[in-house]
Amino acid sequence: MSSEDKPTVLIVGAGLGGLMLAALLEKSGVPYTVFERATTVKPLGSAMVIGPTLLPLFQQMGFYDEFVTIGKYLAGISDYKETPQGLHPLPIMDMIP
Repeated sequence: MSSEDKPTVLIVGAGLGGLMLAALLEKSGVPYTVFERATTVKPLGSAMVIGPTLLPLFQQMGFYDEFVTIGKYLAGISDYKETPQGLHPLPIMDMIP
């Protein structure tokens, strides 16, 4: 299939998933366009949890070693719910949609 015959993939959202898909398509030579609603990049001050199912993808993309070097290992997580009576532990099943 020539480059003129390849359809352009439309990616809606330049979040983690959208940008990862764009990087994979770029590496594969597939044309794409990313659409993002936000007009500026804003630091969110939050953390991302990357599960083990994404690590093979990071190896394929060539940045697994750097990711492991700069990432932080998460041994556990505790979530709390704020109520008028204060903070209360949130059972794990309440976190699952």
